[in-house]
Amino acid sequence: AGQKGKREISFGEGPLGFELDGVYISSVDPGSQAEQLGVRPGDKLVSIQGFVIPQNPKPESVKRWLDEMIRPGRLTFFSEAPAAGAPITTAVVFPKESDTAES
Repeated sequence: AGQKGKREISFGEGPLGFELDGVYISSVDPGSQAEQLGVRPGDKLVSIQGFVIPQNPKPESVKRWLDEMIRPGRLTFFSEAPAAGAPITTAVVFPKESDTAES
C-alpha cells in the first residue's frame, strides 16, 4: 500500500470509509476499509468498476456511482504523494550551524 501511481482496489460490503472533495480523497476514516486498503487523503479516484470518471464530474454524480456500485467493487486511484512512512523525495536544506556561526 501507499505506492505512487495508479492502483486498483477491491472494496467489499459496508461503508467505503472515505470522503471525496470532487474526485480527490479529502479524508479516510480510521479503521475503515479504505484505510486498511491503503487509500490516503490526496489520492485521486480515476475509475469505478473500470468506468473512467470524466473531467470535472458533478460531486452528486460521483456519489451516486459509488452508492450504486456492486460489491465487491473495484475502484482505481491515482496517488501522486508517497504514503506516510515512505521515503520523502523532497528535502528542505537548512544551513548547518557551523556555516552561519562564528567559530
